[in-house]
Amino acid sequence: MSATKFKPLISDATLRRVYETMLCGRLFDDRLAMLRRKTNVFTGRALEAMFASFLDGFKARDLAIVRQDQPTAALMQGQSVATIVGTLFAKDSAASRALFSTHKGIVTFSGISSEMAIFAAGAARAILNEEAGQRGTQPVIVATIGEVYDQSEIDAALRVAGHGNLPLILICETSGDFRLNGTREKTHGVPHFPVDARDAVALLRCAQESFTRVRSGLGSVLVEARVIAGTRDPLLALEERLRRKNIFREEDIIRLQRGFERQMDRAFKTLS
Repeated sequence: MSATKFKPLISDATLRRVYETMLCGRLFDDRLAMLRRKTNVFTGRALEAMFASFLDGFKARDLAIVRQDQPTAALMQGQSVATIVGTLFAKDSAASRALFSTHKGIVTFSGISSEMAIFAAGAARAILNEEAGQRGTQPVIVATIGEVYDQSEIDAALRVAGHGNLPLILICETSGDFRLNGTREKTHGVPHFPVDARDAVALLRCAQESFTRVRSGLGSVLVEARVIAGTRDPLLALEERLRRKNIFREEDIIRLQRGFERQMDRAFKTLS
């Protein structure tokens, strides 16, 4: 008889916290979208559930590596609206300017997915060497490298990750008919976790399992966030779940929304 696979438990407090993060991310993304004709900012609605779920599992010394066009990730990591807006719309548009400050546990990368994956593996190797022999919780690198269209784009990074228990969670997106080959041969022994990119609860479980494995010193994880056409809005789906469990009431949502919109009003007012 095969062993039963138990799903990680998710507390009501975690569900509520992730919903709040997603809602603020959605409001921020919508406000940025209104200004897109003036800027080239990215709207990351399709990935807000992924960011909120994985960043919720962060600890003090963990590091997120995100694409330079993903400002919503910085918001979800704890950067203030004013800081992000001030940096996004700064007159100094030098290519070398970092989008987010690194002291908040988040850095950006502007290259292609394959380069970003290699960069993340190298950073994980550096952290592993730096932490050798030290006690305490193992810092983890979470890298969201964007959409991949061929497995060869991440092959080199997986080869590095598979030959040394690197503290790395590598997250890539796939869409359409393309899917990663999750066999150990193709992933160089790195465990492959496919998950619906718009299912916040499934992503939370995936994040918990990924962090537990990596922090235990068992090595890297490859998360394939599958963007499935026609799936429900992740924010509304989670909101309905919270309502059914009586975790969140309408007045709670309105209060949170109004408070965050006031923060945005103050931040964006500086642009006029």
